[in-house]
Amino acid sequence: MPRFYVYSLDREEGGPSFYIGKGTGKRIDDHEIAALKGEDSHKARIIRKVISELGYLPKRKLVEGLNEEEAFAVEVSTIVLLGRYPDGPLVNKTDGGEGVPGLWDDPEVREKARLSHEATWRDPARSEMRSKSMRDGWAKKMEDSDYQNYISEIRREVWNNPDLVNRVAVAQETSWAENYEQRLEAILAGWRDPVERARRIQAIKDGIRNGKPRDIESFKKKVSARWADPEFNAEQTERIKRVWDDPALIEKASASAVDSWKDPEVKARRAQSMRDGWARRRARLAEEKNKITD
Repeated sequence: MPRFYVYSLDREEGGPSFYIGKGTGKRIDDHEIAALKGEDSHKARIIRKVISELGYLPKRKLVEGLNEEEAFAVEVSTIVLLGRYPDGPLVNKTDGGEGVPGLWDDPEVREKARLSHEATWRDPARSEMRSKSMRDGWAKKMEDSDYQNYISEIRREVWNNPDLVNRVAVAQETSWAENYEQRLEAILAGWRDPVERARRIQAIKDGIRNGKPRDIESFKKKVSARWADPEFNAEQTERIKRVWDDPALIEKASASAVDSWKDPEVKARRAQSMRDGWARRRARLAEEKNKITD
């Protein structure tokens, strides 16, 4: 069912418009939320100015009930018709159409996007700001039961498609095989930062996921039920075997594990973790023994 729409953000009720976009669900509200959270952009400054003057941000869904390609076409034509600054009132940075099928087939486009993306995340201040913004934004969205239901429905549609599930599995295997060191370093970097490590550990202890308390028991039951499915179990086992059948990957993983133990801080932390684990096991065994004795 077509669910895309093209929308406008306006300087006053009914226009003129200063931004044109396309999206689904509550995309039309995302710009206002980002602006009120302090986003630093020309568009965000206009949004805050309009809200300060009117008390709200006028916005309209210009066309609804479109598929994605139709939405791209309407978005592009509307931006071209109204014009981007200095040739028109719109502050859009591009003529729209980002994500048009086939666009990312151009190696030059992909390379430019990759370099731009890496440069943004390489700046520690901007990286932390963007990470916090995404975490806060996701947590805020997940407070909305309608949005939760929408996400759940999308996930069900995706994972009920065997062809898509297989493509995702193959992509994950390929990505890890080709970028193992880079992805591993990205994961470990967060754990090396004392502040980030403390935050992650506390979140795990508190059962926090996406900014919300997680029902641990319910989660365990879902995972157990999924792995109890013989077909799913066999597929995952085979996928893991294919990954570890790669000698180069095994060698990289082994070398990484050995190197990690050379770090005194990591070694001490792991040793303490093992001691704590054994202490918990001994306490549990003693408790069970006492129950039997009683």
